[in-house]
Parts: sequence; C-alpha cells; structure tokens
Amino acid sequence: MLNVHGSLLPRWRGASPIQRAVLAGDSVTGITIIRIHSKKFDTGEILLQQPIEILHRISSLQLKKIMAPIGAKLF
Repeated sequence: MLNVHGSLLPRWRGASPIQRAVLAGDSVTGITIIRIHSKKFDTGEILLQQPIEILHRISSLQLKKIMAPIGAKLF
C-alpha cells in the first residue's frame, strides 16, 4: 500500500506536516510517496520525493492548495 505525505520525510512525520512546516518557517517542503510500513507511522520505503518552495508569508491553507494537485499527479 502507498501513501502520499505532505512533507519531505523524514521531516515532519505524523499529523499536520504542512502546518508544521509553515509555522517552523521552513523555506522548502514537499511531497513524499512512501510504501506504508505496517507497524510504524510514516516510516516506510521512500519511493519518490518532490520538493516545493514555501513562498514568503503563505498560509498553510494556500500551501495545501498548491501541494494537493502535485501530490495527486505524483501518486
């Protein structure tokens, strides 16, 4: 089983990765496609990563709207 995660794993493993990246002031985040590990959260084999620049003063909602279609295309 595969998963689309809203960060460049291993950074921001777990819930709310987009919000956490914005609040931390990160300049780059991204999308990670992973093979789901049955016993650990967001720790499966990384299959693909796509970096995405976090524009200055962008909200997490705006960033999510940018990232969602990119994640869908990668998946």
